[in-house]
Amino acid sequence: MRPIAHRWNKIPLALFTMYLGSAAFYFIVRLQGLAKDGWQPYPLFIICLELVGQTAFLPYAILLLRSVYPTGSLGLPPGTDREASAAAVAGMTPRTDQTATDCR
Repeated sequence: MRPIAHRWNKIPLALFTMYLGSAAFYFIVRLQGLAKDGWQPYPLFIICLELVGQTAFLPYAILLLRSVYPTGSLGLPPGTDREASAAAVAGMTPRTDQTATDCR
């Protein structure tokens, strides 16, 4: 049994699909207006900036489309004292035998 499960979120997926559709419509209308008025450098620069701004959120939005849920497994067995002291010596975890006033 796996300790976690990944599932698609239906409501964010629907919202993301609607957003992509509206963004595509917006850019089609903008490009048609830009083509009608002539390909001026400044409006072309502005639409390129808008495209960069629109695509900047895509990785985060895609990550929000899937969620992680626990499945109820017990996970890994607890480590032994030998493993814990080896990790403390290696600096992976703070040592528990030192107090805040004991800073050598």
